Amino acid sequence: MILDNGSDKIHELRKQPEAEVVVRNILGKTYLFLGFHGEAIEHLEKALDIH
Repeated sequence: MILDNGSDKIHELRKQPEAEVVVRNILGKTYLFLGFHGEAIEHLEKALDIH
């Protein structure tokens, strides 16, 4: 799945926390919309931790 490719590369944004939060929110909301709740929670919680 294309979303998984983005999830695998998110570590590249570690030095840019604002960008990482935005990307994780987008990924989380998209996973949620598609019904992948576990993946959604992972990204949304991490975004909250960073923010």
